Amino acid sequence: GQKKRREQKGVDVNIAVDALEAASSGRVNAIILVAGDADFCPLADAVRRAGAFMIVFAFENSLSSDLRYAADVVRSLPGPTPKPEHDLFQPLK
Repeated sequence: GQKKRREQKGVDVNIAVDALEAASSGRVNAIILVAGDADFCPLADAVRRAGAFMIVFAFENSLSSDLRYAADVVRSLPGPTPKPEHDLFQPLK
């Protein structure tokens, strides 16, 4: 519930801080983000202002159009594969 959401936001903030520090210091030429959430648009904008490329990988169905626009490069990830109807390592009954 609430605690899990707070923890996720903390992870998002840590990702943003690390990425922006790396971009601002000139240690990297590009930041690659594997996410599709529009919450990362300010990060994409800041990374680009710092002079690094912003590359986003995301599932097509979860990629925010705002983040697509904010990034320099966007690549779609293939969707998850469906689970088999039975465990492949167990004999069929």
